[in-house]
Amino acid sequence: MKQEILRSLPKDEAGLPPVLFVHGAYSGAWIWEHFLGLFADRGYPAYALSLRGHGASEGDLASASFADYVDDVETAAGAIGAEPVLVGHSMGGLVVQHYLARGGRAAALVALASTPPSGLRSSALCLRPTCCSSFRCYRVLAPNGPRRPSSAGRSFRAGRRLNPGIDCCKRYNANPPA
Repeated sequence: MKQEILRSLPKDEAGLPPVLFVHGAYSGAWIWEHFLGLFADRGYPAYALSLRGHGASEGDLASASFADYVDDVETAAGAIGAEPVLVGHSMGGLVVQHYLARGGRAAALVALASTPPSGLRSSALCLRPTCCSSFRCYRVLAPNGPRRPSSAGRSFRAGRRLNPGIDCCKRYNANPPA
């Protein structure tokens, strides 16, 4: 499978590790174009990968799995030849974390606004399509929501995960805003 890997190499060999940039969702290697030159000017061989189905990389976005994206990073890191500094943004940050957890090697990892290793499920509290009304459920967490926050709102602000069986809409409807 053809991978799009943009590159910018330094004029002189400085002995610095290569940097491999991995984009997040809804983008491609093109988002790193400015940074490639910036890093190369400072002596770092710089590469940016388009995950399959993104940019000019082959693959079907609809059928690509997360494991496929981790494979893409593994292939790109292997093609570079030296252990890279991995820079992942958003979903790309999660992909590179999984690459390392799988046994991949890197000189360092930089995760920029990364999706957490646990995924996004916990942050999607009450914003799921099966909920009765996204607007009403969101109001539980909104600044102008109930004066007495529901346990769902308190748990969210405290960073705790809720039992998936809790229906946030029932909690909202039990304590509507005054």
